[in-house]
Amino acid sequence: MKPAKKSLYELLQVDPDASVEDIQQAHDHLVAQLIAQRSADRAADLDVRVQALKVALNTLSSPVSRLAYDAKLAHDRAQNARTTGTESTRGSLEASNAWDRGFPAQAVLRQARHTQIPEEERQSPVVWLLSNLKSSVTKSLVFIGLLSVMGMVLQMIFMRMAVTNQPSAFQRSAEDKVVIQEYYQTHGVRPASREEVDLLERENQRKSSEANEAKRKQQQAELEQRRFEQETRRRADEVSAALRRSEEEALRKALAQP
Repeated sequence: MKPAKKSLYELLQVDPDASVEDIQQAHDHLVAQLIAQRSADRAADLDVRVQALKVALNTLSSPVSRLAYDAKLAHDRAQNARTTGTESTRGSLEASNAWDRGFPAQAVLRQARHTQIPEEERQSPVVWLLSNLKSSVTKSLVFIGLLSVMGMVLQMIFMRMAVTNQPSAFQRSAEDKVVIQEYYQTHGVRPASREEVDLLERENQRKSSEANEAKRKQQQAELEQRRFEQETRRRADEVSAALRRSEEEALRKALAQP
């Protein structure tokens, strides 16, 4: 039997659930060991092993590539398990696989000869193929039927959930009455229906928005007026100060003359 190929986890000597840090540490440790063992006659072999460790590190360090590798590893192991189980029952037929692939009829006859069935109950290759075909079709039809039943059951469950989540007419009517009463207590006006409450609420929101906008504009105008008055007073003070300085300068000149 062909020896099992090592997985990347086995190559790095870590568990399949090892963290990225553990994988990195294992890689560095193994590479350091290989470098320490490096010699002229084994340089090519060690380079190949270092490259293999690098590939394992890159594959298992990325979550996406690691997920894909784990899925492929599980599939390969399942395939090997099925192959091993099949090989244990084939016996000497395993040595003639190449011949069987070229001549399917001989493979059927050889299988019949190695099957522990009484001579009178053995089937011809054609009958054996037809029975297998019927069995596969039957299994496919049963599988399709099960899927259809499951789909119908799920659809009925979803429909039931949707009906359950929708409020009944009585619940909607009770909610409408509560909303109308709350609006009456707040605004002193009793609407005739829930729709009228919604219209009135939108109208109140519109009026409130307009009032807020008008208030904002008024505050902005008052602010600009205050700024204008402050600027006017500042300029008036500057002019007064300039006149005062001019008068004082003229007085000094007049006093300075003989």
